[in-house]
Amino acid sequence: MENELALRQEDKAIIFEKALIGDDLSKMNPAERVMYYGKVCESLGLNPYTKPFAYITLNGKLTLYVKRDATEQLRKNSGISIKISAAKKVDDIYIVSAQASDKLGRTDESIGAVSIKGLAGENLANAYMKAETKAKRRVTLSICGLGWTDESEIETIKDAKRINVDIDTGEIVETLPPAEGASGTITNQQRKQLFNTAEKYFGETSVNIVKDVLNGMNLQSTQGMSISDWQEAMNRMSVMHDEITEADKKSTKSVPLPSAPPEPEHQAESVETKPTGKPITDKQAKRIYAIAKGDKELIETVLTEYGYQKTSQIDTSDYEAICTEIEQGAGQ
Repeated sequence: MENELALRQEDKAIIFEKALIGDDLSKMNPAERVMYYGKVCESLGLNPYTKPFAYITLNGKLTLYVKRDATEQLRKNSGISIKISAAKKVDDIYIVSAQASDKLGRTDESIGAVSIKGLAGENLANAYMKAETKAKRRVTLSICGLGWTDESEIETIKDAKRINVDIDTGEIVETLPPAEGASGTITNQQRKQLFNTAEKYFGETSVNIVKDVLNGMNLQSTQGMSISDWQEAMNRMSVMHDEITEADKKSTKSVPLPSAPPEPEHQAESVETKPTGKPITDKQAKRIYAIAKGDKELIETVLTEYGYQKTSQIDTSDYEAICTEIEQGAGQ
């Protein structure tokens, strides 16, 4: 019995050795991938339930890449502070330099660079913030001595493929779709999927939830959103939904159901939050369809983002912003 156990442990050690030396986690079975993921999180002091890593294939090998939650936790655990030391344009490239220092007094510096060719308005603003984010994440990993790829770099790596691996079981579920659209930005169908998922999870509060998620990612809207940011937003909503569901379960178990409240004397009428002012004219609505070049799906997606179901509901205060976003979407 002891000999059999020793053999099993030896086999497992060989599998781990092959995976680590070859940097190919596909050599592990699902249970071993779960164990490896947990051990990596444990060694770095990361919370595995926040899913700080995800899987990707590079050069035909399955490996981990770092997500935003990982770098944020690393900074907190290691007492890392970061400041932007420089930002400049070189032709069509915007470059940001970030300096990091930890509680031991060590320092490091890295850059983040993005292409800004042909960008303007919100897309340009998002590109600036993205360069800053890349610089901060890269210097965080560097000062911690970690050589993993960060999610902000994936869309620029040729032949890189995200792999959907169930973190709880270690099973490889599917290969996630590659980047589509201009410069790796999401398609209108993916934008619609984001809002449909939010509505499924959060109902009437879905629009506000999406805006909160985007704000937390330093994004002003879904216009020009990268594939990696889209997947991060989807993941964050999933985590939020799971947390709310778990909290509801605990509340149901611990708190007795209250008796029904007395009927009010007068039933208050429900009031729609939009429109709050003057609705747009038929002529303005027709202009929206003209700008969208007849793309009803694009119009529906943008309207949903602003909390509307049809053009007749659009408030004049939102009209120009909606037209601008639809115009940008139609140009992709």
